[in-house]
Amino acid sequence: MVYHENLNITKSAIMKLLTNINDEDNLLIQLRGNRTAKINYEFVRSETNKGDDLDVKNEQMAFIFENVYDSMVNHLSRGDWDYKYNLFAEFFKINGRLPKHRETYININLGYWYALQKHNYKFGKLSKDRKEKLDLITLDWNKSSENEWNINHKLLLEFYEINKRIPKIRETYNGIFLGSWNNTQKRKYRLKKLSKDKIDKLNSIAPDWNKFKEDKWDIYYKSLSEFYDINKRLPKQKEIYNGINLGYWIQNKRQRYDILSKDKIDKLNLITPDWAKDKNEETWYNNYELLLKFFDVNKRLPRFYNTSGDELMIATWMNNQKNRKNQLGEYRLNKLKLIPGIISDGNSILEDKWEIKFQLLFNYYKINNKLPSSHIIYMGESIGEWLSNQIQRGRKGILLNDRIEKLNQITGWNKKTIIIPYQNNKV
Repeated sequence: MVYHENLNITKSAIMKLLTNINDEDNLLIQLRGNRTAKINYEFVRSETNKGDDLDVKNEQMAFIFENVYDSMVNHLSRGDWDYKYNLFAEFFKINGRLPKHRETYININLGYWYALQKHNYKFGKLSKDRKEKLDLITLDWNKSSENEWNINHKLLLEFYEINKRIPKIRETYNGIFLGSWNNTQKRKYRLKKLSKDKIDKLNSIAPDWNKFKEDKWDIYYKSLSEFYDINKRLPKQKEIYNGINLGYWIQNKRQRYDILSKDKIDKLNLITPDWAKDKNEETWYNNYELLLKFFDVNKRLPRFYNTSGDELMIATWMNNQKNRKNQLGEYRLNKLKLIPGIISDGNSILEDKWEIKFQLLFNYYKINNKLPSSHIIYMGESIGEWLSNQIQRGRKGILLNDRIEKLNQITGWNKKTIIIPYQNNKV
């Protein structure tokens, strides 16, 4: 029967453990983790409860497993505590202190084990015998919360003197999660659960130790406002004021413009509307101003064809922006939308790309008085290859009629190929 086979697997797993493992600690780990033995044992039990008969040999094996396995795990569990207790005593004797949170000793997480004993004592789950054993090492083993606080406070002071800042929430120092600890103090401060003495100690390190991100934003904003009032300009990259890297901070706000709250954007605009401009983006804004001026004077957008000089340059830049409209930030996109006809929700990116390449082809023809060969690249675009593709589409009758009409402005563009009108063109 199936359960007989599973019982044999169980027997094999137990015998392998008993014959090959001598070290008690490893045996405990193996017994606890040997899911094959345990799962199959439970399977045998469930099958037996259904009324199936087991032969005498298998019944004895099930009895051995039930009693030996369970008793051995329980016995070694007790031994496991004693083993870690001895390591705990040895650690205290060598170091003259209790282990820190998550501190390991001889590959054992002694800090976690020690914290577990304090937890069990606090909730009345630690036996009298074990408490007395721990008292033999030091009576302070369960009274270390204040001492631990002072140790962490000292580490925070050291960290601040070295780094000139409060640790980030996941930051560690000397094996301690100092950022998390400081965050806990902040929460207690907000809930008014931190004593005045502790508040004074933390204030002596840094006045902003209890500031959360929102509080810090206001501090940085105030410093930026002061800086601008004094210098009549925004800080340069990495420029520091009042101990704050204001240059980095304002650059970060520019990069996060699209996800900044309206309230924060409005506050920054009160300092200067130019805060969102980066020095490295001056070229963009200069080109935008040229485009805006061209539109105001000519009452139209610049063209690629039948043009040259400044108009060609502005048209090239404008079409690059149209082509990259999904990559532009909200600020730039809104600027371009102020000029009618540039950003149109009705025109797809593919349509924009076709128009760009046509205008490049037209301009190449006007300058050189000839069509480009297939390998020609002009202003970064393979217009020769693109033209060949349009000719092939025209020969097959799949080139839209409005595009054919545009291409007809270029004499001989089809290179004597017969172009078949597109029959299903939608007006």
